[in-house]
Amino acid sequence: MYKCCDNKCINTNKPIGECINGNGCVNLINEENNIKYVKCGEGKGVNDISVIFAENSFKKPQNSINYSLFYFEIKCTTRIGGKLNNDTEMIIGLELETANKGYIRFEASFASIFNENEKKFKVPNFTWKNNDVFGCGLVYPPEGVPYIFFTQNGKQIGKAVLLKDNCDSFKPYVALICCSVQANFGGDLESEPFIYDISKHLATKYY
Repeated sequence: MYKCCDNKCINTNKPIGECINGNGCVNLINEENNIKYVKCGEGKGVNDISVIFAENSFKKPQNSINYSLFYFEIKCTTRIGGKLNNDTEMIIGLELETANKGYIRFEASFASIFNENEKKFKVPNFTWKNNDVFGCGLVYPPEGVPYIFFTQNGKQIGKAVLLKDNCDSFKPYVALICCSVQANFGGDLESEPFIYDISKHLATKYY
């Protein structure tokens, strides 16, 4: 989790509280997988972006002869005022765990998908609101390079991002400004199923 300020008053070891400098920050409520954004105090600090990485990575299965799919979703429970392109932001994606890093992601404020080289692909006619559910999936084929796709409310948005090179490990993450979310990594799909039906996933178009 990114620091709220130089004091690092909100961090992985102390995930609940307020920034002593009054900056906006997130609180992690692990029992419910809630990530709550706390706005900056009036006349204090700024509503800066908070980036939260998942504890576990998506890792390529070894010697697999089948397609392998990893997926997670977030529900945008609260957008705390402001215009979409002004002071509210929601980013969902995967960090490449390589020497050069790289972030494949969907950014709501740009209505765009970015590949690992920061090339931007616009998603047409995009809008979002409270209680929208966004997903990010990773598919490893038996041979060749993996691809990453994004969903909104159970439907794929844009095209899938086909990686230029192979990568054996990705770290899921979200980045937020004035937006709270609830994460679902599929730990209990019977009581909390994904909105997107991963059993019917097909990706036929790529950036």
